[in-house]
Amino acid sequence: MTKAIIDFSGYTGPDLFPASQTIHDEMTTNSATFTTPPLTMAAFQLLIDAFKAALNKKASKATADIIMFNVARNDLETALGNFVNIAEKRTRGRT
Repeated sequence: MTKAIIDFSGYTGPDLFPASQTIHDEMTTNSATFTTPPLTMAAFQLLIDAFKAALNKKASKATADIIMFNVARNDLETALGNFVNIAEKRTRGRT
């Protein structure tokens, strides 16, 4: 039995990006199953893209870039948690 990951805080920055992109892509592929996501796939993709950009800029070690990375990561983790909760409820037959 596979359990859904609801806490993404243990993922490193470089690992969080592909995990979130995979979730986005799978939900897009299975959009007929997930008809009312907590935000649109386009909005979710924007969060993923913002996170990836912030991850790249974080390497500068500038305070502003680190803050932007932390904000982007928080936004993405929140969205991921919401998507996983929806997916888990749907696969268990709950809405």
